[in-house]
Amino acid sequence: MLQEKLPPAPTFEGMSAAGEPLPSMLLGYFRRYNLIVVCCEPGYCPQVFIQELCRLAEAGGARTFPFDFSSSSSQNATELMARLSRSVRSKTKGLTCDVMVIASLLPPSDEMEVDRQTRAISKLVNDGDKVLITLRPEARQLLDSLPAHLLLTCDDISDVSPITRSSKREDERLSRFSRGIPALAQSLRRASVGCGKDPVDSTDYARALSELVNASLRSDLIDEELALRLTLVLLGRGTFEDVRKVLGAVDEETLEQLALWAPFFGISFDSRSFECPCSKSMGWFSYDHGRVSDLTSQFPDVAARCLWLLGSQGHYERLATLLPCLPRKEASEVIADWAPELIDRGFISMVSNYVNTAPSKTRKEPQFRLIEQTVAALGTLRGGRISVDDAQAPADEAARLCRGLVAVRLRL
Repeated sequence: MLQEKLPPAPTFEGMSAAGEPLPSMLLGYFRRYNLIVVCCEPGYCPQVFIQELCRLAEAGGARTFPFDFSSSSSQNATELMARLSRSVRSKTKGLTCDVMVIASLLPPSDEMEVDRQTRAISKLVNDGDKVLITLRPEARQLLDSLPAHLLLTCDDISDVSPITRSSKREDERLSRFSRGIPALAQSLRRASVGCGKDPVDSTDYARALSELVNASLRSDLIDEELALRLTLVLLGRGTFEDVRKVLGAVDEETLEQLALWAPFFGISFDSRSFECPCSKSMGWFSYDHGRVSDLTSQFPDVAARCLWLLGSQGHYERLATLLPCLPRKEASEVIADWAPELIDRGFISMVSNYVNTAPSKTRKEPQFRLIEQTVAALGTLRGGRISVDDAQAPADEAARLCRGLVAVRLRL
């Protein structure tokens, strides 16, 4: 296998019609290479870029054959790759135009499957076809078996085009929210056009961030890495010591791999810290957070320790936003621990719901009775059943009970 270093970016006139540099850049590299592999985390070569690449290639007279393997098992992917290779060779026999084959998101495969996939790909390349393969880092074992190719990783295709084109300072600010990930940069670019508010607060950015969070927690990763990624997403930002508090140890080898392949998590060994884009805003949580909920059910203790740590650091709004993801038992325990602070931040309904749904065993605990009395006192205030002059007594009572709850927690 010969894996070539990235040459200078090819020149081309402007961007693609979609306003993105990557499809045009890939098309330029195909003037020099028959096989290109993009090995990146989600967000660097999204499907919309593949569609634009096909459009550009077809506009230049090429025949394109895109195929998405994202829902295929390794065995199915191998069979489909062999079938795709035979089909393309049959359909293009005798054609004089360029032929481009795109195999998106080939899954991780064992050695036998990799060998079969490589043979199918090599036949296409040997026929002179242009072949683009996209992989997640966990499937990169294929790279060692492929014939000579150009490898592009996240460092090579980070979006370097301006986001706003309004000012260098604003572009630099928004780049901190995109982390150079094209899918996030694209959402900020869309939002910045005719947007009367900060693009970071836009629905475009929140939706793109939500999709990226889910994809970063994909199910084909091993459990240990999923638990680590879940910890980083729930905490949002912090130190390696925070990770140790949650997981009991710091897997520095996996963190090194994430630092290399997954800029989304913002891992720095210099400061021994991390910071995900999802730490800066919780707007993404309003959209699909299914994988977060799935993993908090799979790793309830990890999720509960993350939220407890958020409480100990004073991040109560983030704690309250993430609480609905936790299984009921763990969520109740977190609410019981941080009830005074949640009440103080206005999350009274959340605490009240905990009181109303608590099992009989919990109701006998002294800490629960204090929370129940606090909610009752606040309910008197909110119910409008007393005058303003008479409101001071239940307010003082609620404050006293909250102080009691804090004292109980400190003794535990």
